[in-house]
Amino acid sequence: MQTVIDTIGTVHSCFKEKFGIPRQPGLATAATAVLELTGEYASMEAVRGLDQCSHIWVIFLFSEHLDRGWTPLVRPPRSEGSKMGVFATRSTFRPNPIGMSAVKLEYIEEKSGKPLLHLSGIDILDGTPVIDIKPYLPYSDSLADAHNHYAPASQVLSLPVLFSEQAERILSKQSSAEKLKKLIEQVLLGDPRPVHHRNRKPNTDTARLDIPEDGTPGSDTKELEATEFNTTASGTTGHKTSIANRAEKKPRSYGTLLDNLNVRWRITETAVEVLNIEPLCIEKQNDIF
Repeated sequence: MQTVIDTIGTVHSCFKEKFGIPRQPGLATAATAVLELTGEYASMEAVRGLDQCSHIWVIFLFSEHLDRGWTPLVRPPRSEGSKMGVFATRSTFRPNPIGMSAVKLEYIEEKSGKPLLHLSGIDILDGTPVIDIKPYLPYSDSLADAHNHYAPASQVLSLPVLFSEQAERILSKQSSAEKLKKLIEQVLLGDPRPVHHRNRKPNTDTARLDIPEDGTPGSDTKELEATEFNTTASGTTGHKTSIANRAEKKPRSYGTLLDNLNVRWRITETAVEVLNIEPLCIEKQNDIF
């Protein structure tokens, strides 16, 4: 049986790319978004009474996976390369690419007669289409005797987050500096690195393609041309270099887009280091987010 589902709105999120998004909602409380209802669903009547809820369920489409199909076996982040059945995971490679997140409803704003839902603790990509909203019911949605032996608890690094002088200087110029700093800390302590990068020693880490959750054959062995970045006081520069079969001399650095910032960072054995922050000129959609 087939059916047609309308989208009711769009999420305008601080996450401008998939890399760096927390793997579950609520792990980064400083991660915020605005849910804009659209079309005939952009009605204050449709959200009447919703402000009585502290949290809501947002049901959405994995829009970047709509044309990628599904696979019965996937590699979830904690599996360290082993495969599990797709229905035993929250992988995006599903028969129907639908996601759901329980997020905090901060408040509802009325703008030009239309509702804007301000959210926090989100794990949703900017521009994600939404297909439904439901109230979170603590008495039934929170199950005290529930367990999951595969993922019994969240995984957070127990390391200090150190900001370079350049990063501190750029943050100090932002209108919401403390909020952005907290967002960066929470996201990086969740360790966004691919699993097969986390377990390598700093002096033996080589660049390879990330292993996608769909477990595409050969994707875990294909070498690539990567950009090696050098961080200086004036910013970050890069040049392409072949790094196949060559050991790196220092821990790999990564780049993550958060809100309007390009954050470069690395993880050592003793700390999470924010190396460089570059402000980006991102046009805000309808001045909503």
